[in-house]
Amino acid sequence: MAGNKHISEEQMNDSVYQLILSFLKREKVEQFRGLKTVDDRIKFIYKHEGYWPLLQGIRHEGRMKGEKDAVLSRQMRDAGNSAFSLKNDEEALECYNQALLHAPADPWDGQGEDMALALANRSALLYRQGKHAECLKDTTLALKCGYPSHLMYKLQQRHAKALCDLGRFDESKKYFLEALHTLENSRLSKDQKKTVEKEVKSAIDAIKIKDGVESALNLSKECENSKEKRRRDESETKDNIPSFERNPKFPAMNKAITIKYDHARGRHAIATENIKCGTYLAFEKPIVSFLWADQLLTHCTLCFVPVSAPVPCYTCSLVVFCSDACRSKAWQGFHQYECKALEAVTSVYQNLFVAYRAIAQKPLKYFLSHTDLFQKYDYHRAAGCYNYEYESDSESGETEPESEDESHEIDAPYRSSDYQNLYNLVRHSEKMTTPDHLAYSTSACLLLYYLKINNYFGSYTSREADRELSDPELFVGKLLYHILEVLQFNTHTVAEATKLEEEKGVQISTIGCAINPTLALFNHSCDPNTTRANIGSATLVVATSEIKKGEEINDAYTVLFQDKLQTSRKQWLEAHYRFTCNCVACTMKWPMHEFLTKTKTKKNVSSKALHYIKKMYSTISKLTNADLNVGHYDRIHKMWSNYYSELEQVVEKPNKSYLKLSSILQDVLWLRWGSRGLSLQAPAFRDHRINQRRSSSNMNIHQLLQEEGDKEEGK
Repeated sequence: MAGNKHISEEQMNDSVYQLILSFLKREKVEQFRGLKTVDDRIKFIYKHEGYWPLLQGIRHEGRMKGEKDAVLSRQMRDAGNSAFSLKNDEEALECYNQALLHAPADPWDGQGEDMALALANRSALLYRQGKHAECLKDTTLALKCGYPSHLMYKLQQRHAKALCDLGRFDESKKYFLEALHTLENSRLSKDQKKTVEKEVKSAIDAIKIKDGVESALNLSKECENSKEKRRRDESETKDNIPSFERNPKFPAMNKAITIKYDHARGRHAIATENIKCGTYLAFEKPIVSFLWADQLLTHCTLCFVPVSAPVPCYTCSLVVFCSDACRSKAWQGFHQYECKALEAVTSVYQNLFVAYRAIAQKPLKYFLSHTDLFQKYDYHRAAGCYNYEYESDSESGETEPESEDESHEIDAPYRSSDYQNLYNLVRHSEKMTTPDHLAYSTSACLLLYYLKINNYFGSYTSREADRELSDPELFVGKLLYHILEVLQFNTHTVAEATKLEEEKGVQISTIGCAINPTLALFNHSCDPNTTRANIGSATLVVATSEIKKGEEINDAYTVLFQDKLQTSRKQWLEAHYRFTCNCVACTMKWPMHEFLTKTKTKKNVSSKALHYIKKMYSTISKLTNADLNVGHYDRIHKMWSNYYSELEQVVEKPNKSYLKLSSILQDVLWLRWGSRGLSLQAPAFRDHRINQRRSSSNMNIHQLLQEEGDKEEGK
């Protein structure tokens, strides 16, 4: 859980406070200190233009506003054509991408000739590189974007060729026929037209032959591959995520988990049955996600997928998408209100604009028609009471009497997309100071300013000269203030796997942040029993230990006992999250990784049992190395998950073996399911059950242990 990787919320609040203090002067700050409600604070700051120093700071940064530039687009397209002719593909792609970024188009009908021409030129490059699916994406967009009619036949030919190479023969034939029709609009000579016509007709004839041959082959071939694919798909959902039975009350979580409340721990996740190590515990799509500024030209701003041939925004040059579908969805949601705010969205204050997006992605009408959802703050929301329905044979902690017989469950499922769930996440408002109030009020007013200039409020927009907010503006301002408080304590990082190293394992890089209303209810532990990976902006969670019925399921808020001293962890958590950690690692003062030099066995464990567990560790490690080389991540996951139950019977925590196990499970979670950066060099997932052969990668643990034992006896 973290915000902007460039500047923390605490630094932000302190920085904002110092700026506003200097601007408003001491007298007005004292007046502000006497204000008791959020309404009054926002009205006061807006009236006195307290957000002005932030606005000036944003403009002083001199960041590009991201305006389109048709002249620059044409220049880059010409440069791309020159590089294409010289077969300098890397330079050509970069030039065509820049041409697209700067090419203007109408966001409402998608028409823009410069954009269409740049798309068509890039499609030629992609086709030459054999990237037929990517080529098809560009030709499709160019056809919709207003490509010149006298050149249309060329684009339709390329479109048809790409379809043919992808085995889509009927569609290919259709576009070749259309190319013959639009050829009449070309500016070619009669002889040139005849040559093109001959090429197209030959291609159509070739398609008929190919289609016939492939149909005959498909009829005679056994469908073993299809059967195998269906078998694999049974264990996965349509979104390429692992399938597990969900809790109907908390659809993002496994059925074996529920949410409880007590005074000491607040809302927290509890196991309602025994959970095995390696079990998938949750998958959640965030209610709001935000890509950091340094990733805006390399990743889709909606789904966070890395892109090498991006789809541009219609009206700005600083944001890209992976597809027309993502572009349309983003525009209809938040992006139409961000295009004129990019100087701020990409500034040092970008943290604040996560709250901006939370508002902008919903129409004003939604908030005005659901004001009742945001009237009362409930920090118990959706938590069940401790009636010991699940705790009769548990190891759960003691609860406060006031919470044992109170239920705060809701009638409907606790959904990740529900704004009432976002609103009721923890915010520690009772611990806020005057600098905090001033920072939140000023930040909310800055966001209001940008919403206003982007016409979010429509006819409800107040006149700037009056320095008074309309009722809808004030209501949204209060929501922004509230969401800014929520953000500080409930934001998860979004990352991608960028490197696989032999010693360090999978290395990840943060690309953005997200708010997950369900996962935000998981408490912290410096020795968590879960780990997580991102699939786009969504989060997948897996158990890294055996979790007994009634035990708490926890996450790690960045800091782990093996990486930082207890005093450092304590200070960091108190500063960032306003709580004192009492997890077992802190209570027992577990040493850091480098000081875990001794293995402590459990009572009555023999030296033979310890020897066996060490031998098993060595064997699994060898199998893991073999499986990593071929992409058998599912088996690595299973081996180490099963190893936990063996390890737990012999070795006490803390121990490096537990840390290694958790690290491996995290690595294969990323490699099997997680987002991959373009720089990651690791095998794609391969189901180990397919093409089983006796090899170092396909031998089971007990078989290898037996063979090693036989070797030792033969010595």
